[in-house]
Amino acid sequence: MQLPARSPAETAAWLGAFESLGDNCEFGLFLREQGVEQMGFFRFGFAPLPTLLTMLETGFAGVGAEGSAEIITNVVDEHMVRLQPSGFTYHTRRLAGTVDPARLAGQEALKVRFLARKLLEDLEEGEKIFVRKGHGAAKPAEVGALHRALRRHGPACLLVVVPADPAHPAGSVERLGPGLLRGRLSRYAPYNDPRRFQGEEWLAVCTAALRLRDEERDGQRPPARAGGRFAPPVATRANLLAGIVPVAAEPRGPDAARAFHPPVLDPAEPVLRHRCSGAAPAALLTWPLGLLRPGEPLVAACAVWLPEEFNGRNIVLALPGLPRLGLEAIDCSLRGRWQPLSLTVRFAGATVPGELSLLATGQPGAEFFTTCWRLARGSQAASLPEAAPEAAPGLAVGPGKPAR
Repeated sequence: MQLPARSPAETAAWLGAFESLGDNCEFGLFLREQGVEQMGFFRFGFAPLPTLLTMLETGFAGVGAEGSAEIITNVVDEHMVRLQPSGFTYHTRRLAGTVDPARLAGQEALKVRFLARKLLEDLEEGEKIFVRKGHGAAKPAEVGALHRALRRHGPACLLVVVPADPAHPAGSVERLGPGLLRGRLSRYAPYNDPRRFQGEEWLAVCTAALRLRDEERDGQRPPARAGGRFAPPVATRANLLAGIVPVAAEPRGPDAARAFHPPVLDPAEPVLRHRCSGAAPAALLTWPLGLLRPGEPLVAACAVWLPEEFNGRNIVLALPGLPRLGLEAIDCSLRGRWQPLSLTVRFAGATVPGELSLLATGQPGAEFFTTCWRLARGSQAASLPEAAPEAAPGLAVGPGKPAR
């Protein structure tokens, strides 16, 4: 299967045009592997088709209402949310015993209200391709019902993904009608192990689907590289943190010239060193912001590197005073690699000043690194650049002092 040569940053940027409509976590996990860390209602959830259709046809009525988020625990002691009355269930990535279930239920209710509103807005805008796989994706009547439910809200494009056959090989995509595509995989990931997905085939399906969608929408093929290879453009947005100097809360360490340092993502971006201060969440870095306008969606993001010896429990972004509707924590089990950390919010109150903070919980002195800080308007996190082969020194930051 011959695919165009692209950098990971380019791939993550154009894959942001896709969003999962559930069945299970397979497509969300594929996007995560490709560096796409955008919020989505059905990203890591289990949505039978009748449940999905009811939510779409009712405009997500009642989603996030008081008492509607039920906290349950799965076989690996992870808290999961089951929304009532639909029964839609999704992962929280929070282990039992690490958070108060009642408080988590309240947070998740706020979160799903935001995500439902965001999904409806994305349907109205018609810029995304919504992906559905699994049982029912091959049945014309059910595909038609889902397509009609989506198009009630706007000019949405639906990509249904079904098993390949001799006439339709894995990675191929065909147009079934306006805003309706069908792609093929050799197999789905096992439902008891969705991480075993066919990544190369998913990438081929998404590449072909985006080309067909853009041909239909624009009436012509999108730009191509030399040799005719399709190359989706990389979107760029203004970084609202440009020119703002962050303030650190941790003491400047005597080992700023320490030998260890992670690889550079962007030579123009400093690599900042942070130290956890204890079991309670503490703000290690703060970016003072100006006035935040009501109704404006904002997405904050950075890259985080955890050394092999890291002994921390949680690292998150926060915008104090704003609803934490799209808060994402990193995976503290992943070491020795850059991983994205993001936060999506939409403030519904009056215009207020705000600040963006980095919060961490862990053993005092546990160190980690950040770089490539971004704050942009919209709801899709910017992709991370590729790591350069050279390394730059990690920089410790001091109390009340700029992180230089």
